[in-house]
Amino acid sequence: MENNPLIQYGILHFDNVGIAILSIFRVVTLEGWAAVMYNYLDSVGYSSAIYFPILVLIGSFFLLNLFLAVIMETFIEMTETMKSIEASKKEAKLRKQRLRLKGQEQVDYNRHGDETVERMISVN
Repeated sequence: MENNPLIQYGILHFDNVGIAILSIFRVVTLEGWAAVMYNYLDSVGYSSAIYFPILVLIGSFFLLNLFLAVIMETFIEMTETMKSIEASKKEAKLRKQRLRLKGQEQVDYNRHGDETVERMISVN
C-alpha cells in the first residue's frame, strides 16, 4: 500500500463528536476541504458530493462571515467604551484643574481685597 497524500488515514472522521467538529471546521475554513470530500465520497458514496458543497456554501460564506461580524462588532463596542472612559477621565481632570484655578482666583481675590482695604486705611 502506497502512502497517498489525499488519504487522511483516520485523522478526520465522524465517529467522535470532537473529531467531527474538527472535520467540519476544516471544511468551513476551506482548508483542504476537497481532500476531505473525496475521502468521504470514496467511503460513503455520492451523498457526500451533495453534503460538502452545501456545507462550504452555508458554512464558509455565511456562518464564518457572521462569526467574524460578531467579533468585529464586539471590537467596535469595546473601542467606543474605551474612548468614553478616556473622555470621562479627561473631563474629570479638567474639572479638577478648574476647581484648582477657581481656588487660586479666590486666593488672588482675597489678596487683592486685602490690598485694597490696606490702601483705603492708609489713605484715610
